[in-house]
Amino acid sequence: MPSAPKFFDRIADAYDATRDPPAPDVMDRFAEELRSTGGARFLEVGVGTGRIAAPLSERGIWIAGVDAAWGMLRRARAKGLRRIAHGDAYRLPVRDAALDGVLFVHVLQLLDRPDDALREAARASRLGVFAMMSPTFATDERPPPEDDALRLLVAELGRRGHAHSAARRPGEKEAALLDRWPASRVTTLLDRLKEEPLADPLTSVARGASRQFDEVPPPLLAEAVETVRRELGTRTGQRRQRVQFVHWTPTAFARGA
Repeated sequence: MPSAPKFFDRIADAYDATRDPPAPDVMDRFAEELRSTGGARFLEVGVGTGRIAAPLSERGIWIAGVDAAWGMLRRARAKGLRRIAHGDAYRLPVRDAALDGVLFVHVLQLLDRPDDALREAARASRLGVFAMMSPTFATDERPPPEDDALRLLVAELGRRGHAHSAARRPGEKEAALLDRWPASRVTTLLDRLKEEPLADPLTSVARGASRQFDEVPPPLLAEAVETVRRELGTRTGQRRQRVQFVHWTPTAFARGA
């Protein structure tokens, strides 16, 4: 699997079109939660194309950003964001407690060393580390429908002679982080079931915007995707949309991993 910076550099121009835009009501509540901390200056790690930083800025939140992918930063600058810089999550370009808070928005599950990134964020923040997460818990009644599409795709690639392991889902990784590092505060911003076509998760895969399938030869991947699309047809299923605001205090990561 390619490194995250290299992958996101390559798909930067298509990134926004392959992700759902942030819901305005969720961004309203996220901004309210940040304001309630009393903090004034925040840094978003993995700012990407500014999909979160831009709407937060529009809501009056002072926010800077760092990202390890130059292509993503270029897109963010095109949106008018200026307080952004190249950098990685493991060595932030700021002194100790220089910021009120450090943010991760659906980024921790992409990192090879999320625990180290959390410790580094805690070093740089006065109030602690904040995150927007969509954890999938073992107690959830049913798996998200994208598991069906991607599980079928992995099986189809296997039938075509390409051994491919099903990666752990982002929501599962986020739930594991919350279990490993209990937060001081978790607020649910959104929790609902949404009916949608079961084949929807295949759209980003077909456009080469899924890191999990990035190393599959494109012709093979395209054929496998179309086979699974036909199998799923127009069937729909319910996907849980869960978004949580998470706060860890600066001392939360003092113990060893």
